[in-house]
Amino acid sequence: MPSQPTPQDWNSRRSEDSIEDPRFTREELLQRQLLTFGGGTFRNQVMIGAEWRVGTDLSGIKFLDCTLTCADFSHCDLRNCSFVGSRFVVANFLCANAEGADFTKVIGPASDFMAANLRNARLIGASIVSSDFRGADLRGANLSGAVLSESRFCAANLEGAILTDAILDGADFTGATMPDGTLYRDPKAEPIVLPVAKVERDAA
Repeated sequence: MPSQPTPQDWNSRRSEDSIEDPRFTREELLQRQLLTFGGGTFRNQVMIGAEWRVGTDLSGIKFLDCTLTCADFSHCDLRNCSFVGSRFVVANFLCANAEGADFTKVIGPASDFMAANLRNARLIGASIVSSDFRGADLRGANLSGAVLSESRFCAANLEGAILTDAILDGADFTGATMPDGTLYRDPKAEPIVLPVAKVERDAA
């Protein structure tokens, strides 16, 4: 009767089977995996350190209830992606094109969305506290019920965005365009007092 393989045999075989195809970079292999397995849908997956090249097209891919740790989506095409119910741990969406993406009920403190395109994106009920949205395009985005405390929206464009029941304690909107199309002015800021020109009177 043949002997049973030892655990060391299995580990050795697994190592042999995991040889990477030299024709593709690590980023290209990750992209191929995303586009090949599960029809572009990932559910309850844990991804650590995933990063892609500038301009990588990940549009339409679904990350549902996933945990993404140190994921770098900066400058990627994320149009119509879905991250519903996922958790971000130090996620980077710098300059990403996430137009129409769905971040409903995402938990992602200290995420970086600086200069990202989030037009018509859905962040309903998301908890993205202490995050960076400076210069982001949030026109038409739905942030209803989102927890965005201590986040920075400086110079962001929120024209037409929905902020119903959003929690914005400590958020900074300096220079941002608000949902009604007006520029935000901090009501606590001290008024600017311009000097008054003095006019000398003719001597009597």
